[in-house]
Amino acid sequence: MNKIAFIVSDLKRGGAQSVFVRLANYLSRKKSFKVTVISLTNDLEQKENLRSDVEVISIDNERIRSSFFPLINILREENFDSVISTLGYVNLLVAMASFFVKGTVFYGREGNILSIKLKEMRFSFLYKTLVFFLYRRFETVVMQSKDMEKDFLKIFPSLKSRIMTLNNPIEFDDKEYESVNNIPNKFVFLGKLEKQKGLKPLIPHLQYLKEDFQIEIYGKGSEETVCRNLILKHKYKDKIHFKGITSSPKIVMAKASALILPSLYEGFPNVVIESLSVGTPVIAFECPGGLNEILNEENGVKVAPGDYESFIQALESFESKRYNRTKIKENIKARYDLNKIGNLYASLLAKNRMPLIPKEE
Repeated sequence: MNKIAFIVSDLKRGGAQSVFVRLANYLSRKKSFKVTVISLTNDLEQKENLRSDVEVISIDNERIRSSFFPLINILREENFDSVISTLGYVNLLVAMASFFVKGTVFYGREGNILSIKLKEMRFSFLYKTLVFFLYRRFETVVMQSKDMEKDFLKIFPSLKSRIMTLNNPIEFDDKEYESVNNIPNKFVFLGKLEKQKGLKPLIPHLQYLKEDFQIEIYGKGSEETVCRNLILKHKYKDKIHFKGITSSPKIVMAKASALILPSLYEGFPNVVIESLSVGTPVIAFECPGGLNEILNEENGVKVAPGDYESFIQALESFESKRYNRTKIKENIKARYDLNKIGNLYASLLAKNRMPLIPKEE
């Protein structure tokens, strides 16, 4: 029996959390794994999405940094065979905790394009130094895309022997999602309303759309108020609608002409493979972070980063009927199905396995 733990900052409805929820559920179905999810804070919104045989341990704190010593105690008491964490700041905390825990193999999963994140950090030199030393505590560090791997190794070439790229999985079900192809120019945006997602700079350019359009926005974030004010300023209130958080993203995407992704950068955009999994094409900026691995002319449109004129043209000229939604779904399932990616994670985290990557350091 492999006793493993997934460590997350919280169980909110974020991309990294959703990936770990899927993987935890998948591995818990295998008789060879006993799975625990450890949340470093007490926000457990996605707990309801976990199987009943997945144990959830929540550290009752509001701040992640206050979870350090409680986490060490949990790791010692539970004596896990393998532990995997996700997102940079969580990885650093877990790597530090690993100094005080014996008999457990630690893994990390990087969350974003590091070079871009460093530009946004106040103490980037300190963060880089911590990553350089502490990531050596991980047996393997998982990158979500080749873009992410390439970017990371430009900064830390000496960590090459510890790097492995595993794409994010998508869980397919037997439901037939209703497509509404007869509603022209109905687009959806799903994601956090934060700077990275690029919605705020896109909104003023929508005034140049000649065709009638409807855009539904699903998500919350620090830029919501600014985006709402821009919509009022440009008199889009009858065309752009804020819908809050949805618990049924696949239904929402299936009924759209296309998903729009104006992101400045991504790690590996879960929302894109979710949209494609129901056959809905994607219009996106060709930003760093996995899009080149996912999108092609058969499932969407890629626009040069920051070229808003071309993005607007892509919206105007978009014809949903030219895309074969069944073929899109089949292609994505073959590449990113949970059964395929989950098995790769199972092989990675299983004890008594042969090392996947030789250590040369």
